[in-house]
Amino acid sequence: MDIKVVGIGNRIMKDDSIGIKVLEELQEDLNNLKTQVIIGETDIEYTLNCINPGDYVIIVDSSFLGINPGEVCTFDLGKLKEFNHKGYSMHQMSLVKILSCFPTDNIKGSLITVEAGEIDFGLELSEELSKDFQQIKMKVLDEIKLKVEEVS
Repeated sequence: MDIKVVGIGNRIMKDDSIGIKVLEELQEDLNNLKTQVIIGETDIEYTLNCINPGDYVIIVDSSFLGINPGEVCTFDLGKLKEFNHKGYSMHQMSLVKILSCFPTDNIKGSLITVEAGEIDFGLELSEELSKDFQQIKMKVLDEIKLKVEEVS
């Protein structure tokens, strides 16, 4: 079983890119954990082609749950069917929904979300997420380490 960490989001939509930006910063740490980092952005087909039967997939994405911007939450992909209508992610009909609603090939995993402060056109993160970026990055790394330990 391989562990794959996937960053999804849209680089030109401010905080929607938080998953990508965090994983790019954590690349070396994640390589040391023997995980494969996939920067999927909004390309579902590319990302799905990188995932193999039996893989454990950790998806890092932005969320819009109505909580404090920058707050990190973790969900089990197998339990996300009940959340699909609640807006946990900006990418409703994408990788998260495909893996949680249509489980195939014994792929298991987790979704780690970072609450967005602002989703609008722009290449930079919102002021709130920019200010707390290092702390957010470390929280995400801690969550990934926990998941890697659980499945190893």
